[in-house]
Amino acid sequence: MTGSRRMGSLINSKAYYNPLINLTQHQSALTLLHSSLENPKLSEYHWLDLACGKGQIITLLRENIPDEEMRSKIAYYPYDINNDYIKQVERTAKTLNLGSCEPTTSEIAHFPKIYCKSQKFDFISFTNTVHELKPQAISTILFECVIRLASEGSMYVYDMEGLTSGPELGAIPWQAAEMKEVLETFFLSLGITQYSPTPQRWIHSTCSG
Repeated sequence: MTGSRRMGSLINSKAYYNPLINLTQHQSALTLLHSSLENPKLSEYHWLDLACGKGQIITLLRENIPDEEMRSKIAYYPYDINNDYIKQVERTAKTLNLGSCEPTTSEIAHFPKIYCKSQKFDFISFTNTVHELKPQAISTILFECVIRLASEGSMYVYDMEGLTSGPELGAIPWQAAEMKEVLETFFLSLGITQYSPTPQRWIHSTCSG
């Protein structure tokens, strides 16, 4: 993955896409989605998919959530800097019978201007992107995400911890212990002392995450 940087985000990057493989990190996000959508009292579920890439996370959504009525609850908001990726995601979304799909093409740093603070999301996914951000941008983006979560909403963050083939150009892979410190400091700065997220580590064939 190569590219130049501006405003804390990668301008030109290659997104992974394989419609036959459901990556572990995406499976975990889909499991969270499924558990929420099972609620019979839920009529609409707003999902912001930040830096969605080519839509790998929704590629196998039908297999993971086969109930069409459950999928129809999803109001999907894919967001990425690459317009070609967004168009591909939109095409995929149209085949899934979602409640709605409102794609946006813009830099990651601009999303707080596009979605106002009053617009709340039940789920925010943010995968394989933190290592592409300037360190000083991480806390800002996390904060902007958290304040846009619904009262019972959740945020799912996944990133590569290390690459056996060598780091990407300009990438800053964060170790799990480092991310724990970042998150603890972040929550303490918000006055939150009752909750301390603990990053899990997953070992993959070409990297850890």
